[in-house]
Amino acid sequence: LFITGFGGKKQGEWNKECNGFILNIKQNIVLLDGIFHPHSLFFRDSDMWFCESGKKRVYKNKEIVVDKADGYTRGLALSENGKFLLLGTSTSRIYGQEEVDLKTSGVHKFEINEKSFLVPVKSFYFKDTQAEIYDLIELR
Repeated sequence: LFITGFGGKKQGEWNKECNGFILNIKQNIVLLDGIFHPHSLFFRDSDMWFCESGKKRVYKNKEIVVDKADGYTRGLALSENGKFLLLGTSTSRIYGQEEVDLKTSGVHKFEINEKSFLVPVKSFYFKDTQAEIYDLIELR
């Protein structure tokens, strides 16, 4: 069993916390830390996928595969055949004086090519009616 967490509130506000972590509960081992708002952790085969929402990123293992997404990254899934990555993004988050993202919420589809690079395929944006996306699931 694995969990993600934002870390302690050293600065007193959740939106400023940048010491998030991924923890293997059974072994009590921190796999990664220093993550700015980790979300949507899952494993496929031997790969670990997760969002670093505060930096608008997606990781495969420790490698950034999506950088500067169109919003606060939260909600992540691989298609059944493993050829597509689906990503949810939410509307603007403001941390101190910095606005982290500028577009409305949406769902984004990326093709994973033979070199494991992600190629944007399509995005669907909501018109502020679904401002917060927390997760997504591909129905099969």
